[in-house]
Amino acid sequence: MTERVRTLLFAAAKGVEAFAAADIVQRMWEKLVHLSTAAAMTCLMRANVGEIVRTPNGGELFLDQLQCGAAIPAANGHAPSEGL
Repeated sequence: MTERVRTLLFAAAKGVEAFAAADIVQRMWEKLVHLSTAAAMTCLMRANVGEIVRTPNGGELFLDQLQCGAAIPAANGHAPSEGL
């Protein structure tokens, strides 16, 4: 982490938690997987996350979509981290 990055973080982080990530490409892939999963499910089901998960198979459908989405970065060398 360079001094420039530290300066930018502290200048922009007034009251906001900010940090520099050394593994930014990995984190971007993980964010894309999560956002695309939520977007796909809420658009296809025409409901919000809570409404979908409360249905009998909603949680299972979400996990299936998450696994499908995670296969793409995994095939490109950026499998999601454990616990996500």
